[in-house]
Amino acid sequence: MGLIEVEIKSAEWATYVDNARNARMMLSLFGWCPDYIDPDDFLTLFLKTGVNKWTGSQYSNLTVDQLVDQVSIEVDQTKRVQLYAQVRKILAEDVPFISLLQGSLTIVYSKNVGGVMLGPTMLLYYIHYIQKLAQTTFSTLTPFF
Repeated sequence: MGLIEVEIKSAEWATYVDNARNARMMLSLFGWCPDYIDPDDFLTLFLKTGVNKWTGSQYSNLTVDQLVDQVSIEVDQTKRVQLYAQVRKILAEDVPFISLLQGSLTIVYSKNVGGVMLGPTMLLYYIHYIQKLAQTTFSTLTPFF
């Protein structure tokens, strides 16, 4: 009464992903972090029919698909905000996903290390030149935007 019965099964990653993508599980857990600062980095990948197969959700809503297509080519920021608001309203009704957590980033480094930069996604860029500074130089974390 009021309880949910759950059977937990473990699987190797490839099997897990295959099971999720082919709707052989009722629930799956995946992670994601943004590549770039634009809501489309989440909308298309998580919501668009067919594209979102990697999540295992099988979510499909033709109105959302049309809105995602529209917003991905819209250059007027005011119109984009309006389109995103429409998507958000539909998602509040459909609830295709439940976000469980949002990670945080902590970076600790010595004051004699320079060139450490964060991008606008708050990810540490490993491709930048990081250098050892003289002991007397103070370095602060520099946002890359």
